[in-house]
Amino acid sequence: MRFHHGVRYVSANPACGINGHPMPKMRPDTIPQALHRRIRRHVQAKAHQFFAVVQPGFEHTALRELRDVNIGNEHALERGGLSFSGTLDDCYRANIASRTITRIIMRIAEFHVRRFAKLRELAGEIPWELFLTPARPVSFAIAVHASRLYHTERIAQECYRAIRARFTLCGLEHPAWDSAAQSDDLAQTIFIRIVDDRCTVSLDSTGAPLYKRGYKTLTTDAPLRETTAAALLIEAECAQATLLIDPMCGSGTFSLEAGMIALGIPPGLGRHFAFEHWPAYSDPARRFIEKELQKHIIAPRDTAFRLITSDIDHRALSAARANLSSAGLAEIASFRCEDFFSSDIAVSKETTALIALNPPYGKRLGDPAQTLEMYKRIGNTLRSVPHVR
Repeated sequence: MRFHHGVRYVSANPACGINGHPMPKMRPDTIPQALHRRIRRHVQAKAHQFFAVVQPGFEHTALRELRDVNIGNEHALERGGLSFSGTLDDCYRANIASRTITRIIMRIAEFHVRRFAKLRELAGEIPWELFLTPARPVSFAIAVHASRLYHTERIAQECYRAIRARFTLCGLEHPAWDSAAQSDDLAQTIFIRIVDDRCTVSLDSTGAPLYKRGYKTLTTDAPLRETTAAALLIEAECAQATLLIDPMCGSGTFSLEAGMIALGIPPGLGRHFAFEHWPAYSDPARRFIEKELQKHIIAPRDTAFRLITSDIDHRALSAARANLSSAGLAEIASFRCEDFFSSDIAVSKETTALIALNPPYGKRLGDPAQTLEMYKRIGNTLRSVPHVR
């Protein structure tokens, strides 16, 4: 952690050159070697501060998850997430292995600012060339509260001007700015949060939110987010169960997450992340992490865990079947097209069973009286099933 002209750098030396002196213009053939040395020294070799975005209410669940796999240290909880310090390898591993986290961002600077001119000046002291690649556009996600700088578009403009000037100062091509690119994973997203005139600048490491696992090929109405489903299952001690009953399966989110927990399948295997485009990204390090995580995967034939996946809607059941097949979980699942309220759920005493439901809600149920009646019926039906949690 370093201070320079009022800017607190969370991870890197702010200077383009040596001992705080700007780096002179360099020939194209000398840029990679000099820049790569700085990246290795100030980004790859050092610890950083990260913030993990979590569904409010499940912050402790995410904290236990990170600690269970020894990711990071100096964990601190706050509403909607938790911060931790760690290496880039920790960042890779958290993105690949976490079931409950939505997004991970890396803190790169923090400073106090009240004027746009000062914002551009202080943002220009951030060593952007260590974190951004000219090959992909940048976009901005800005949140402001209790600040004199309330115009989010102007904030983005000043920060982009600072980025462009910084790259030019270092003799490098600068990335383009494309506000539309954030949604299609092309952009390098910069998160700027200003609260009480305190500005925190972070870089997205995730790309598409982590609840987009990549294995769900079909969806139904009002699907449950995978991260929320996983957090609920973890809190219900799903790992201790030998049977998961998913009687209102929809597209199969509970079945998918429970199956992956039971088999130890990291949810981020095989998907892409924003950190892959960082100048400091190490593909061998990422592949090593994935290889280590894959050692703990259990083959479907070697587990006693089973899924009963059912729905009254045959289209929803077809979607669930396709999704579980895509995830390699169809072998441990049985699929039933039936009404939960009239189904015959039989569970033996020897089976540790868990029922997980995502029932209809809101407009799909109509008036409040129908909602109340629906949930009464759910409760009565659950009470009639023996040996189930």
